Amino acid sequence: MPQPTRPVTEAEVKATKAAFDRWNETLMWGHGHLALASLKTKHLLKVSRDTKFKSASVDGRGVQTYDPDYATSIDQAEGVFVLSHENLHTLLRHHDRAAALGLITPEGRVATGQEIELPRFWRACDMVINAPLVKDRVGRMPEGGLLPPDAYKGPLEAEALWYWLQQNEPPQPPAPPDASANGGAPAQGCGPAETGQAPPKEDDQGDGKGPSEPPQGPTQGQGDPTDQQGPQGEAPGLSGDEIDQLRRDCEAMARQAGKGTHVADLLKPKAERTDWRAVLRSGFDKANTESSERTRKTYSRASRREALMEGQLKPGYIGEDPTVCVVFDVSSSVSRDLVKKAAGECLKLASQYSGTRVYVVSHTHEVVWEGWLKAGGDVKQLIEATGFSGGTDAKPAYEAARKVKPKGFDALVHFTDCELCDAEWPAVPAKRFVIGACGLASNGVPHGTPPPPGARVIPVTVGAE
Repeated sequence: MPQPTRPVTEAEVKATKAAFDRWNETLMWGHGHLALASLKTKHLLKVSRDTKFKSASVDGRGVQTYDPDYATSIDQAEGVFVLSHENLHTLLRHHDRAAALGLITPEGRVATGQEIELPRFWRACDMVINAPLVKDRVGRMPEGGLLPPDAYKGPLEAEALWYWLQQNEPPQPPAPPDASANGGAPAQGCGPAETGQAPPKEDDQGDGKGPSEPPQGPTQGQGDPTDQQGPQGEAPGLSGDEIDQLRRDCEAMARQAGKGTHVADLLKPKAERTDWRAVLRSGFDKANTESSERTRKTYSRASRREALMEGQLKPGYIGEDPTVCVVFDVSSSVSRDLVKKAAGECLKLASQYSGTRVYVVSHTHEVVWEGWLKAGGDVKQLIEATGFSGGTDAKPAYEAARKVKPKGFDALVHFTDCELCDAEWPAVPAKRFVIGACGLASNGVPHGTPPPPGARVIPVTVGAE
């Protein structure tokens, strides 16, 4: 039977805040770029004790919560490290990125089916933060802190490491039944327990809870979220724009001072990812504008011919019967949820782009489903055919598309991690080619089989609702 939570006393709150102030003072003298972040968030400090809450956490708005027993048990150097660790979670907006990956919901719950992947992502977040802190000698990492595996050679970025861990980390146990209430399952982090919840929306007037750090022990709570709310009931903390500006300021300060370069490199903006919907729309745009049957006039596309009269607007032409082929690599890199959403989105786009026909192929090392998507139809059969695993070979999928359109589609959109079985990309059965780069390929660095010349490669975020 669980023991009742021992309330936090005024003396414990005072001692925790005193320790917090000492950590900040040390940061100010030794690592001013990290102290800058603390100056913006130190007034948001909370002290809370909970049966699940064992160390330190931070929500999506920069509100840090410390268990008084933990805060007073670590020494000065460890406290400086933990404080910097929590600040970097805020600056890197790891909570928002977990939501973008579809791991947590906007309401702050672990997304269905992500009970293992969410803690894995939190571990990746901890690893990419701890490594530069250790290299820059910011305090001392507490016992149990995580660092990237020696075998990992990819970029120091949470998403990239998360994808790598999916392929190389030993199987993890599922989250306990009550972990979903806090947005994650137990996982190792910096020191003892840390947990996660989704960031509240900018205009949310709710309880102010947000995802926090990866847990090492039992998941931790957030204490009473109402004790720091303003008169309007707004969640305390920084907005997304304020966090982004603070991140830029901290990076600039670190480089100007000539120290903290590893942390500065971590804070340097990474390649932007694009919502998968925009990738699909790009394919439909290319199909309509590049169709060989451009006969229908439209004022949404300007004419390439110069008008005889100044100010006269001449319509352009789009395809009367354009075709789009959408290919899904369902070996492992593209989630089943994305396939379902994207197939439904294709039907919507087909109705918006009048006359556009959509052919869908899903594949591993072989074709597992193919067919035309028809307006008003459902995608049940396609979804049922995506529960496969195996190697990644695009050649059978492209051959299937070529049989349907021997002269080639107007555009082909391929969602894949680019890790094809062959050293060269097969000939693409389309006039225009768009790759929605998923998995490790979504990090903006060369990965897997090099795409053919003329392909447009778009790093994709696949979790956006």
